[in-house]
Amino acid sequence: MSSRIPMVSPLAPLGGEEMPRAEFDGVTLEELSKLCHCIIRLQRDDEKTKTKFRKSFGSDVPAAPNTFIISNDVLVAWLGPDEWLVLSQLFISHEVMGKLVEVVSKRFATWVDVTNAQTVIRVTGPKAADLLSRGISYDLHPSVFSVGDCVQTVMARVPVTVLKHESDVQTIDLIVKRSFAEYLWNWLNDVAQQAEFQL
Repeated sequence: MSSRIPMVSPLAPLGGEEMPRAEFDGVTLEELSKLCHCIIRLQRDDEKTKTKFRKSFGSDVPAAPNTFIISNDVLVAWLGPDEWLVLSQLFISHEVMGKLVEVVSKRFATWVDVTNAQTVIRVTGPKAADLLSRGISYDLHPSVFSVGDCVQTVMARVPVTVLKHESDVQTIDLIVKRSFAEYLWNWLNDVAQQAEFQL
């Protein structure tokens, strides 16, 4: 009889028993490893499935491209016309997955658990956007990239999904594939440590 393989963060070797965290002048980096990641796909004109989603999660899937919403501790981000990312805390993951099963049941829709395939690196502080601008191919200026926006782009040659949160302190999340996570973490640390990293 097989046993469930325990989930191990891709950055676990860097953090020991704690989640990896690094602080610099104006920037803090930390991994948000205790999150459940799911992808849901459905036809964009399937209003019945969208209604089931709204009843289950208390909000619609974002209709506007490159936006995300947070409702009842569940984040839903637009990835494409028929694809959304659903993020939740691990302690409610069974509840979230159960709801997703119900949403797609008997519909032309699907969902998949990608928790072990990616992680989130959170960048906070007044210099967060300045740090990321050193390696990102997208304009992070507030006039272009505002709170509630998300975008799939490239950061230091690594594909990432970037989300900007509403907070008293500038907060930007980088969702990165497992195989690139350690490289991106080290790159961010290297740039943040450079003496010329100043506003």
